[in-house]
Amino acid sequence: GFTLLAERMEPAALIGLLDQYFTAFDEIVTRHGLEKLKTIGDAYMAVAGVPTANRRHPIETCLAALEIHAVTARMKAQREKMRLPALELRVGIHTGPVISGVVG
Repeated sequence: GFTLLAERMEPAALIGLLDQYFTAFDEIVTRHGLEKLKTIGDAYMAVAGVPTANRRHPIETCLAALEIHAVTARMKAQREKMRLPALELRVGIHTGPVISGVVG
């Protein structure tokens, strides 16, 4: 997983790898009207339907997830051809109300 990858890579190379993936994800979520909440390590969290409700947010979320899956697969294949480390992808989607705020 990511912890092993982080232990084996130089810090600057790891940041570059995450930047490559997350820059692609940012473009996809923006195009689908989603909002990136945060990244923690290799985790990327985004929401849809905020701050303005959108009836299509479940569809747009699924479409964004499919695109993120496709771009991750392409990046992984390219990096493996060059014998470079790549990230794995897991996607979780939840629908329903969400609340957020700054705490502390």
